[in-house]
Amino acid sequence: MSSIEETNDLPGGPLRGVRILEFTQIIAGPVAGIHLSDLGAEVVKVEPLHGEDRRNSGAVVPNEGKYFQSLNRGKRSLTIDLARPEGRELVKRLVPHFDVVLSNYRFGVAERLGIDYESLRAIRPDIIVATITGFGDHGPHATRAGSDIATQAYSGMIAAEGKIDEDGAPSWLNATPFIDRASAFAAAMAICAALFERERTGRGQAIHLSLLQTALELMSNKVMREPVHDVTVRDPLLHRMQAARAGGATFEEMIALRDGTVRLTSHRLYYRGYQTRQGALI
Repeated sequence: MSSIEETNDLPGGPLRGVRILEFTQIIAGPVAGIHLSDLGAEVVKVEPLHGEDRRNSGAVVPNEGKYFQSLNRGKRSLTIDLARPEGRELVKRLVPHFDVVLSNYRFGVAERLGIDYESLRAIRPDIIVATITGFGDHGPHATRAGSDIATQAYSGMIAAEGKIDEDGAPSWLNATPFIDRASAFAAAMAICAALFERERTGRGQAIHLSLLQTALELMSNKVMREPVHDVTVRDPLLHRMQAARAGGATFEEMIALRDGTVRLTSHRLYYRGYQTRQGALI
C-alpha cells in the first residue's frame, strides 16, 4: 500500500496536482479513475480490507489478476473498512486533502456510507463528488444494481442488434463492456468540466451518471422521437411487433419480423462483412 501523502514524483499532465479519492469496483468507476490518472491526476483507490473482489479474477499471482491490473493501473491503493465507524471517520479526515470523490455503488449506498455530496461538502465545501449508478438517482429502478448487459437490454440495444444465440435467446454485445467503458469516459469528462467550473467560480459540484443514460445516448436516433419520421416508419412497425408479441411470438420471430421490413440502402453495401475466397472481409 502506497502512502497517501502528496507526492511530486508523478508524471505531468493537465490534471497534475488534482487528487482523486476513488471508491469503485467492477469496470465503469475504475476505468474513469484510469482516464483521470492518464491526465495527470493522483488517484487513490479505497478497497475493503480483503481487497476488491476482482483482484483474484483469473489471477495467476494472488491478488494481482491481469484484469484487475488493467482496470486500476496508475493508482495508489488504500484499504478501509467502510462498514465500521472508525473507517468512515478516517474518510472524513481524508476528504479535505482531495479534490474529487468518485464512486460507483448502487444508488443509496454512498449515502449510507457518508460519501455522498451532501455529507462531503459539509467537510469540504468545494468538493466535487461523482457517482455512477446503474439506473440513475430517481425512478422505480434507481436502487437496483446495474450492469452492462442489463442496460444493453433495458435501452433496446440488444433488440436493435438482433443477435440470437444457439437457443434462440437474445445475445448481448460482449466483445468488451462498452457501456461501462463509455460511462467511464463520460464520468471523466464531467469531472474535468467540474474542475474547470471550480477554477472559475470556486464552487464544487455533484455529478450523477448512470449506465442507462450512457446506453440511451449510444442508441441516439433509435430512441429519439421525431413526429414525421415516427408516424411513417417507426409506429407502423412498432404496432406490428406489439401484435406479434401479444400473439406469443418468440424473440427470434420478432427480430425476423423487424428485419423483413428494413429497406436495403446504399450504405449497407459498404458497412457490412462479405465472405470471399480468401476468407471473411470487412
